Amino acid sequence: MKNILINLPFAPLWEELGWREFLLTRLQSTKGAFAASLMVGAFWGPWHAPLQASAYRAYPNVNAFLAFLLFCIMMALSVILAWLYNKSSGNLFPCILFHSVFNNTSSFLIDAMVQRDGLKPMIWAAATVLTGALVLLARAGGDLARSANTMTATVD
Repeated sequence: MKNILINLPFAPLWEELGWREFLLTRLQSTKGAFAASLMVGAFWGPWHAPLQASAYRAYPNVNAFLAFLLFCIMMALSVILAWLYNKSSGNLFPCILFHSVFNNTSSFLIDAMVQRDGLKPMIWAAATVLTGALVLLARAGGDLARSANTMTATVD
């Protein structure tokens, strides 16, 4: 229980400091917000590979490789988090809160259902995240935030 109380709020804090505050900000200065968010997602997914592989191997009714591929599709969250970060003018709090809520709900809801129903809940979760990112992208017109360019101008 102690590990959960420490890990749940602080894991998103450390990750968001690295993924959004450090990496996204620097990539956006040369690549633009959408391309930078995809690049962050490309790093973010494999970063979780050891954790995900051990988690899904524990379920006998789940193909761990397919589960990891679905998890990588859920890295479309990077698009949503980049939009949150840029729309809040570089404030990490909305990203940390969103990331924490996602981690907490997925560990109690999705993982519990995966044990019972196999990959179906992950397919729905991945489809929902991907749809959300695509809708957000369509509404943003390819630019995840108008303030992205002005915000990244301060990066060394």
